[in-house]
Amino acid sequence: MIITTYYMAENKIELKSVSELLGMKFYIPSYQRGYRWTDLQIENLLNDICEFNKGVDGDFYCLQPLVVKERKKDLLAEIKQANSIEDVENLLKGEWIVIDGQQRLTTIYLILKALGNEKCPSIEYERESYIKDCDKSTDIKKDNIEIYHLTSAKYFIDRWIHLEKRTDEEKKWINPKDVKIDIEVFRNKILEQTKFIFYNVGDISEEHDIFNNLNSGKIALTNAELIKALFLNKVGKEDIVHREVEQRLLADEFDQIERTLRQDDFWYFLAGNTKKHSSCINLLFDLMLESSVQNSKYRTDEPFRTFFYFNDLINGNGSEDSYKESKIIWENVRKVFHIMEGWFNDSVMYNLIGYHRAANGGKTLCEIYKKFCEEKSKNEFKKWLVDECKNHIDYPDGFIQLRYDENKDKVFNLLLLFNIATLNERPQEAVKFSFANLHKYNWDIEHISPQNPQNIEKVTKELREGNVNGIFTDLLEKINNGENYDKELDKFFAMDDDLMAIGNLTLLIAHDNRGIGNGFFFKKRQKLQEYYQQGSFIPACSMNVFMKFYSDNPEQMAFWDEKDRESYKNKLEQTIKKFFGNEQ
Repeated sequence: MIITTYYMAENKIELKSVSELLGMKFYIPSYQRGYRWTDLQIENLLNDICEFNKGVDGDFYCLQPLVVKERKKDLLAEIKQANSIEDVENLLKGEWIVIDGQQRLTTIYLILKALGNEKCPSIEYERESYIKDCDKSTDIKKDNIEIYHLTSAKYFIDRWIHLEKRTDEEKKWINPKDVKIDIEVFRNKILEQTKFIFYNVGDISEEHDIFNNLNSGKIALTNAELIKALFLNKVGKEDIVHREVEQRLLADEFDQIERTLRQDDFWYFLAGNTKKHSSCINLLFDLMLESSVQNSKYRTDEPFRTFFYFNDLINGNGSEDSYKESKIIWENVRKVFHIMEGWFNDSVMYNLIGYHRAANGGKTLCEIYKKFCEEKSKNEFKKWLVDECKNHIDYPDGFIQLRYDENKDKVFNLLLLFNIATLNERPQEAVKFSFANLHKYNWDIEHISPQNPQNIEKVTKELREGNVNGIFTDLLEKINNGENYDKELDKFFAMDDDLMAIGNLTLLIAHDNRGIGNGFFFKKRQKLQEYYQQGSFIPACSMNVFMKFYSDNPEQMAFWDEKDRESYKNKLEQTIKKFFGNEQ
């Protein structure tokens, strides 16, 4: 990702209130489009800020990141030409090229103007600038598209704030609650309670590339990127050489963690069915927030809540100790990651945690992590992981009676647990279940023996194809002679209650299940062998079913009969009871 590669730059990230932006100069390059916010976008922002309640909704209302780069000028020459101390103070705030965040910055500028604020941020465009024309205008101008959008926004904001200026028609759709705005209260909310995430990318020359990537969907400025900038800004305090070395080391560690988390097997055993983020390390940062005692402090609907948490940890005391704090906090990040690595490298623990993340109604990663921190040993943690599996399958009283037509979710949980328990029976082999395949594909609960098909011609054709060793000869003769063949046919199909019972169910990828259809057992078996040879993932227990591994002395491999169903059910029951330490 583009921003990730610039770890050597003197980047800096901080929260700036709107009042801190007053007097600052912002420059909008020509590669950016002009102002384009709609009335609805403006109204949503105005309503959000107006309704913000400090203390209840948080300490401040946060705007999206303002990504900037300092514009180099001859500062000394400009200071010499300054007319006042205030001009000097503004010059010392610097001039900034806006890479991302122009729309919100311009909207805030227009709001301040509508409030009659004498001091505002200064906005200049590289292309022809219409901001000054907009300031002078009292109505919507249609001279060109740029001035039209600016004056339309100005007009809407002015009418939203000043109730008395609205026409009767405008009262119906502009702030229709008809509530008069307290100008000074609202001004204070804008200036002191509204903040930008101010991201200075440092002394780099590729701001155009950053803009293209941020606005083309290639990358998003995520919590992870913002948190990374926080850490990079706080390392190597002693001197510039030491700083560059420390930054490189931290950035390399950060990227190594990201690469590990991005691996399919690592990601899906932790994240369950959550798709990979653009920055997978967000999972780690989110976990640290959610498992902390401060979690309730940060609004769950705030997209940058995790960044705020880490910003408070590092910069909360506002002292020089923030450099020391950042090192301690980064060590905590590494410690949490190494815990995840330990889980991953222990096949038994990997399978159990992956199961809890995959089961319907399973545990959250935060619940699992907090329990790990509470337990005194790994064995006690593993015991907890095992015991908690009971809740997903109605153990011990009802699990073996679970039916597809009554509780599909718990049937799925039981069949998945059967696979996990089977793999964990032999920990010395360190065999891991593929949670990546489980979550990347859709899955079905397969009926091993099909329902009795109605098309007797199709049945006859398939019976002839599968008439190995003459096992279907009697049935075929009865069909050909027009005799009653129902009892003979019942041997080859699960009927009535048996069809939906656990002895006739297993797990398959939906694609494979659709491919084998409602065919005979021997046809399904042949098809699954083809899929397996083509690289399809078939869980161990499902493969064992179609190989009749659970059947005692199978007499034939053509159909799944009552003896097969009973043997399979007994093995499943025995395995689950042994898994919970209750083998009888």
